[in-house]
Amino acid sequence: MKSLLLLVSLVLGTVAQANVQREGVINFNVVKAEYAKSHVRSAGHATVSVDYKNSTVTLFVEERHIPCAPNMMCAAVMPAPIEIELPIVKVETDSCGVKHVVAKRDLRPVDGALQVLKVVDPTLNNTCLISEEASATYESRFYSRMTSQEIVALSKLTLALDTLESLETSLAPAILVKLVEHPGFVPVPALKTVYVDVTGRVISTVQVYRNGLSAPKVTVLAQLTAEALKNLKEVTGAIKADAKLVDLNEGEPMCTDAPSTEVAVVINGKDVVVHNTSGCHEFSIQDYRAQMLKQLMEGFQNLTK
Repeated sequence: MKSLLLLVSLVLGTVAQANVQREGVINFNVVKAEYAKSHVRSAGHATVSVDYKNSTVTLFVEERHIPCAPNMMCAAVMPAPIEIELPIVKVETDSCGVKHVVAKRDLRPVDGALQVLKVVDPTLNNTCLISEEASATYESRFYSRMTSQEIVALSKLTLALDTLESLETSLAPAILVKLVEHPGFVPVPALKTVYVDVTGRVISTVQVYRNGLSAPKVTVLAQLTAEALKNLKEVTGAIKADAKLVDLNEGEPMCTDAPSTEVAVVINGKDVVVHNTSGCHEFSIQDYRAQMLKQLMEGFQNLTK
């Protein structure tokens, strides 16, 4: 019990709001768009990817078909997708923790075009009550020798974060421990996850079930201090990969439609469940550290409510 209280007080007492530069790729789906005609003729599925590690932003748009004038014969060909990849030249973080990314390439000095992709990335916004919407703009400029004028085109995009799985693999270099809360029978069910990665970030995600899972809302709850992170790594590192769950309420009745929670330690890229609450029963591995991790992650979970 003393070791449990020591760990919890150490971790919870030494966290601070995080402002962490992310690494990896953040993938967004384009959910609404106003394309300039010179950019896209007939848009299909589109994505925007921000690669913080390699400093690039990519806009990918599938074209559905080539428009054909009325009463005209047109070739039935599959148009090539549009893919624009530009190097990031600037990343600024505003007072809410929202990233404003600018990617640009200027080939006008060699009779080319200026291309600019700007992305508003609020993925880890946690400091403002009103969260800014993810969005992007694509602007192109070139000098027309036919008209002796500069031709400017602007496309505006509304974005939504891609799947929670891509979030976990792209935001977190590796996850130490995570808690997943599955909803029971409720009017508006939501899948909630809290996890701590190897950099000490404590991140929560919420996905609501409305005609399928919504895009995850992501919040950085805290940043562990180096000492707290070291202690947590020692605890998770002592968990055995072959640990088995034991029913702590064996022989008692089960229930249905109740919420369930699962605490897992990630070992060699695989989830090892150390504690599980489901069917009104508790399941735990035979290691006192499981209860330590359960109480710790539930403490972080309470910060989201």
